[in-house]
Amino acid sequence: MLFPDDAFSTTPDSPPPHRYQLPGLSVPTLTSTVVELHAAAPLPAEARPRAIQPEALTLDAGTFGRTVEGLGATPFPPVTVTQTTAGLALSCACGPPLPGLCAHQAEVLLALLQRRELRLFFDAPARHAYLRPLARDYGLDQAADLDAHFELRYDQRAGLTITPRQAALYPVTPAAKQELLAQLLPAARPTPTGAVGAARLVVLGRHRYYGHLQLQLAEAASTATGKLKNPIALLNPLDEVWGLADPALVKFYSGLARLQQNYDDARSLATLEALRAVVLNPAALPVFAHDPDVAEKPSAASLRPVELRRVPPEVRLEVRQREEFYEVSGQLLLHDQPFDLRELSVAFEYFVAAHGAYYLLDDLHVWRVVEFFQRRNNTLLIHQSRFEEFRQDVLAGLETRLHISYHHARPATPAQAQTSGLAAPPEALLYLTERGAHVELLPVMRYGPREVPVRSRQQLYATDELGRAFVVQRDAAAEQRVLDALIDQHPDFAAQLAQPSDALHLPRPQFLQPEWFLAAFDEWRRAGLTILGFNELRQNRLNPYRAEVAVQVHCGENNWFDTELLVRFGPQQAKLRHLQKAVRQRSRYVPLDDGTQGLLPEEWVARFAAYFAAGEVVNERLRTPSVGFSNLLELYDPAALSAAARARVARYQAAAADFTGIAPVAAPAALRATLREYQLLGLRWLSFLSTFGFGGILADDMGLGKTLQVLALLLHRREQGHRGASLVVVPTSLLFNWQAEAAKFAPTLRVRTLHGSSRPGAAAFEEADIVLTTYHTVLADIRWLREYRFDYVVLDEAQAVKNPDSQRYKAVSLLQSRHRLVLTGTPVENRTTDLYALLSFACPGLLGSRQHFRDQYALPIDKFKDLKRARALQQKISPFVLRRTKSQVAAELPAKTEMVLYCELDAEQRRLYEACRQDVRARLMGQLEELPGKQGLHLLRGLTRLRQLCNAPALLPDEADYGRSSAKLQVLLEELETRAPQHKILVFSQFVGMLDLIRPELEARGIGYAVLTGQTRRRAEAVQAFQEDEQVRVFLVSLKAGGVGLNLTAADYVYLVDPWWNPAVENQAIDRSHRLGQTRPVVAVRLICPDTVEEKIMTLQQGKRELAYELVKTDAALLKTFSREDLLTLLS
Repeated sequence: MLFPDDAFSTTPDSPPPHRYQLPGLSVPTLTSTVVELHAAAPLPAEARPRAIQPEALTLDAGTFGRTVEGLGATPFPPVTVTQTTAGLALSCACGPPLPGLCAHQAEVLLALLQRRELRLFFDAPARHAYLRPLARDYGLDQAADLDAHFELRYDQRAGLTITPRQAALYPVTPAAKQELLAQLLPAARPTPTGAVGAARLVVLGRHRYYGHLQLQLAEAASTATGKLKNPIALLNPLDEVWGLADPALVKFYSGLARLQQNYDDARSLATLEALRAVVLNPAALPVFAHDPDVAEKPSAASLRPVELRRVPPEVRLEVRQREEFYEVSGQLLLHDQPFDLRELSVAFEYFVAAHGAYYLLDDLHVWRVVEFFQRRNNTLLIHQSRFEEFRQDVLAGLETRLHISYHHARPATPAQAQTSGLAAPPEALLYLTERGAHVELLPVMRYGPREVPVRSRQQLYATDELGRAFVVQRDAAAEQRVLDALIDQHPDFAAQLAQPSDALHLPRPQFLQPEWFLAAFDEWRRAGLTILGFNELRQNRLNPYRAEVAVQVHCGENNWFDTELLVRFGPQQAKLRHLQKAVRQRSRYVPLDDGTQGLLPEEWVARFAAYFAAGEVVNERLRTPSVGFSNLLELYDPAALSAAARARVARYQAAAADFTGIAPVAAPAALRATLREYQLLGLRWLSFLSTFGFGGILADDMGLGKTLQVLALLLHRREQGHRGASLVVVPTSLLFNWQAEAAKFAPTLRVRTLHGSSRPGAAAFEEADIVLTTYHTVLADIRWLREYRFDYVVLDEAQAVKNPDSQRYKAVSLLQSRHRLVLTGTPVENRTTDLYALLSFACPGLLGSRQHFRDQYALPIDKFKDLKRARALQQKISPFVLRRTKSQVAAELPAKTEMVLYCELDAEQRRLYEACRQDVRARLMGQLEELPGKQGLHLLRGLTRLRQLCNAPALLPDEADYGRSSAKLQVLLEELETRAPQHKILVFSQFVGMLDLIRPELEARGIGYAVLTGQTRRRAEAVQAFQEDEQVRVFLVSLKAGGVGLNLTAADYVYLVDPWWNPAVENQAIDRSHRLGQTRPVVAVRLICPDTVEEKIMTLQQGKRELAYELVKTDAALLKTFSREDLLTLLS
């Protein structure tokens, strides 16, 4: 620290400070001789270097002064000393400059040389030598610069001190370690007070002023003969409590603490509780009684040893007849020795002195009796005329606590016992009563008409018809068994039985723990106790019985197993619907008819949930469908299945184990088609399901002949003699397909169509084999359709009902039939839950409840890709789902399959079509004789207009807005949504406008597509995108732009939106996919509006097909080949 030149304040009148330098010198090299040589004058006599004190001091710099004594003495001016590498610089405010050191400067330099505590601030070698021993404690004795770690400070009173510059620096010395441990570790347990060899004792005495009972914990030494020695040191009992784990010791010392400050004027329960704990004396401390007449405070002379004992206080009343009076007197029994109450010696209010010991009587009721009889000289006389009244109203009440001996009453004779009813076998009862925050349990034994608390001393006293008193002996062994049964169920009960009370008690929340009271009640009932009052406890609806579960599975109707699930709670049986609701809500409590709630055993709840998930409740029985036969052995214990049920399950298992074992079925003779091998297998599978009453899902790919297989099944059933109409529900677009295929392949089947405004009633079904209808019609007519029982209900394109919440699903689920069948090419479109809807219709109950299916299968499979669950689900459904893909049966398929989808025009579209048809027909009728010039082109334009109307009225070139309704567009989009996830698809149309209507619909549904029309400039890129990009699922192609020259083998489905006159053009379009390089069978689908020019074109094509292939090169040329009759047919 350098002190500036202006460190000393001066005034204009004061002289400048005297400065002096000692070049090249430092305190370590300075000597007193050098100081004297540089001094301007010898030191004055009053110089005192030892009195110099620093006013500011740091390393190599300081300001010093000295106190001056005496009046009028000259003050000692401040002197600064600064040490640098150049030397020492001094400054003093004493006055004018001198040729050497002034006296003050010289005195300060001598102080630095002579006084070590000051010199160390200027002498680095000495300072480091001084610091190094201390630095060793910190491990820094080898540090190069000790000044960087330690700081010197000087204070006139404290002297020189050293502190680490880092406050966190801590020395590692024995003293520092000991200090640290003392601060961080818990203090050692204090040494007990008193002399060496002192022992603890308990002092029994009274408060010196108030006379109240006091017990104190003390400590004293003893002589060799065992006598106490002074001093007697009193201790605080609570100091002993904190380190104890034994509850009895904790109560002992706590009781002493309670009695050390006892101010109760009368006997109290709290004092009795404390005395019980002390008399038990688990610490085995000696007890001494203090005699205040010997010494005011406890001393060796005033203390005498006593023994404290506790015995069950038994006071007996003796009733004897003395002439016309009855004499009542009392006795106290101690170890079966009677003591007359008049002679009883009471000590310290709570004790009876006898046999050299103090006996604690810990029953306030007994004390009241003792004091009462002591005040009356232990005798009470009752006149015989009032004795019976006195006995019933007074003595009978006392018998709950006291034993009363009726010396005048004799043991009952058999006749007396029988007549009084007291000879009946005793019945054990347990009364439950609410007492504040506790539940009281009162064990009672019923002897005929009398009820006696088990813990009371009451006798079975009675008189016969002659007025003779008699007593019936109570069944002590039976009553003890009741007490033993109670004690076994709770650890607190044994201690409570040691107290003078007839009843036991538990805190209400603890008592009402179901796991406890159900087990306890069960044991008590087995011991013969009847429990009363449980449901009278406040806000308690719990049933007092444990659940008893019985399960039995029987064969129900052909398609069901019936499970009897009996859950009883004592006399109450849980309703199955209530049980199901509790399980569904994940509650263990089920409501019962008496208003109570039964607790379901935890180990049964999951099993109940599985039972209900696999079946439905019908009339207090759980009905499990036969299709769920594989679940039965998983769900139920084998012993729960009846013999018939086990036999039926075995039969189902054997049949479903291997489909090759299914009995062969020949194709029906009336079927006008040859079934391929896989179709024959499908027929056999369908026949197998019908044999056992099962439903199923036929999930073959499109084009594999699902309709044909169903028609074969219906013909087969008719051959077997089965009668009754089968309902086939289809999308509107497939209604005509079914009509056509039924007429083509099964013309002997009587088909009725339930569709449109004029629909037949149920009476028409009696004359039908097949009733064709649509999902919309079923929804509209379900109220009466549900009343008819069909042979089969078949849902085609059943993805229409994949949502179980939809009205369609709910409607078809209400239909009645012997069998159910679902047809779909895509059983799972997006999620596993799609499968649930279809199978819950076809095989009700197979997959359990919707929530069960979601938890067990849908979430694990869809969200977590759980392969184990997926395999389990596949195994469960495999007997009831038959799916063949085109690749699996490719060897049996033709390379190309052509199909027709009929699209029924809606009312508005039909109206527009009819108006246009009549206009064109009128033109034809007027112009047919001669068609000069361009009149043929006008006819072609009219026919084109009709074809546009079949596609969509929006294609018309008129300015009028005909709306965007289109039957074809609706059907096509349904097909694309279904097929696109698994297949690539070509969509051809002659009209680019139709492709423009399709495009936004694909975008709205998230289906990737490419487009190729005459306006497409980058044709190769569009083709490559469709062929190679998996995200592009649909290729929209105009018939002329893509009809030839393209290789589109990525597609295996081709949709022709509109037919053309020339079948060769259509076939060329189909051959874009069905060509060299195609490895899969191709399905070509034509969309045709029935009863329109499109249907007529198809018919005419058949006759012109050969001509078209050989000669026709243009569409107009083909039209010229049509005769007058052909054209009229087109417009008919």
